[in-house]
Amino acid sequence: MLKNISLLLLLSCSFAFSQIKNGVVQYGIKTLYDPDEETLDVVKSELDKTTKATVLYTFNLKFTPKESYFYVNPSMPVDGQTIEDFCSLVMVESKFYVAPTKNQYRHDGLLCGNEYLINYEQKSDWELTNETKIINGYTCYKATSIKHNSNGWDDNPKFTITAWYTPKIPVAYGPNGYHGLPGLILELQTYTTTLYVKKIDLNLDKDPAIDRLEKGKVLTQEEVREIIFNKTPQEFRGMVENDIKARKIKSDEIEKRIAAKKAAKTTTN
Repeated sequence: MLKNISLLLLLSCSFAFSQIKNGVVQYGIKTLYDPDEETLDVVKSELDKTTKATVLYTFNLKFTPKESYFYVNPSMPVDGQTIEDFCSLVMVESKFYVAPTKNQYRHDGLLCGNEYLINYEQKSDWELTNETKIINGYTCYKATSIKHNSNGWDDNPKFTITAWYTPKIPVAYGPNGYHGLPGLILELQTYTTTLYVKKIDLNLDKDPAIDRLEKGKVLTQEEVREIIFNKTPQEFRGMVENDIKARKIKSDEIEKRIAAKKAAKTTTN
């Protein structure tokens, strides 16, 4: 049965592919954190900030048939929590570039107070199902995958990723670097976070500007692990402090840009 579904999806995608030349998708975010009595107060405080911030933050996915770029939209910090802090807590990258035909998968990262580009593919062995639901008027199919949380700390945690994709938009992209399904991912669920579609604009007059994340030093996941695990406790503390300072500087810059835009808009009006 699933083989027949996959074949039908492939045929429908092949027919519609030429009709979709580009697009911009906006996603909202919901968190599923549920702190218990044993959770430290300082952690609860950060989770409370994160929950408040989900109302304010949105993410965009720009794509053409050959590549996509996912990123968080600039916003004022919530209770002192920077964009990077927020993205880290909800396990969503602030920027992610995907170009399967070139085998290029990059996201940005902060390490030792410096910004890096990290080569990393969100690999997923998708299991397709015949379960459907309607999202924003599109019939979406459910796909699941077991995620091995490969990061700079360990490879042990595993959790299920659930994606809802629509063959009506036959591009194999989605939020947070996930890709490889026979249709655009409109909703992505992890064990802590749900990214859901808010707005879809297709077939723009011009291809959307895509940041290929080509500027900066590039690291592999193995190099990230090596940097972290080779640090002494004192060096590690310094690394964390430098990261906090760098995030604060970046946050201040974003605040200034947003304030300048608001001032310019007020002047114009």
